[in-house]
Amino acid sequence: MTENTTDKIEITGKTVRVNGLNIYYLESGKGNPVVLLHGWPTSSHLWRNIIPSLAKTHRVIAPDLTGYGRSDKPLDIIYSLDNQSKILGEFMDRLGLQKTALVVHDFGGPIGLLWAVRNPEKVERLAIMNTFLHPKLPFLMNLLFLATKIPGVGKWFATPWGVATTIKLGVSNKNVLTKELIETYQAPFEHTDAQKALLKAFNDTKLDELNEVIQKLPALKVPIFILYGEKDIWLVPEMIRIKNELPHALVRTIPNCSHFLQEDQPEMVGGLLAEFLSIAE
Repeated sequence: MTENTTDKIEITGKTVRVNGLNIYYLESGKGNPVVLLHGWPTSSHLWRNIIPSLAKTHRVIAPDLTGYGRSDKPLDIIYSLDNQSKILGEFMDRLGLQKTALVVHDFGGPIGLLWAVRNPEKVERLAIMNTFLHPKLPFLMNLLFLATKIPGVGKWFATPWGVATTIKLGVSNKNVLTKELIETYQAPFEHTDAQKALLKAFNDTKLDELNEVIQKLPALKVPIFILYGEKDIWLVPEMIRIKNELPHALVRTIPNCSHFLQEDQPEMVGGLLAEFLSIAE
């Protein structure tokens, strides 16, 4: 199935069976692999305008994490960072990825980086975008975590209304917020069970699992690129903290750009990531 074609770069949607779960992913290009991880409540669709810039020189793979997008959304598993990172590792093994570059965003950050610090021999380089890695979160992000756990209130965050609100709050360039775009992000969560799975992805996250990432990440001897939008209402303080703890990392910030920088400034983000992937170690 062809998902999209941009500048003659074909992006194909595929599904692979991983430990009893169907994992959907986008794939494009040839060369050394790079895996792109989205966060809450998006999907691989977030990367559609970034993939063409990277696929000119790399094999690009963007999965829908378990519980998101077109991947399975079971209610009988624990959506902990530990479990999600293990599923991610099994997914990479199924695709034969012996070593890969990794680009992470939002919840994809703690999931992907937990996998990375446990498998340093499989990591070529890392790009970290608008995410969180510390158990003590910035005020608004912590408030969001707490709100999702309030009975009768938390469930609304996982409804189509909640998904739309999150996307709108996380984008500075409102011109990109078309009805079609919002509906694409809402579509996987039209049904109650899917909404319950999305909420579990939040509520099953144990922040103390982040301690392993914080302890091990500075010792990871690979090139690291930190890229974030300066108008992210949730995570700018966290990104500043991360860059201070990784003084060897390359850092770029994008003004007038919010949390979902892939939607705000796709050409700039794609270009900066492509440049980072091309830098010789």
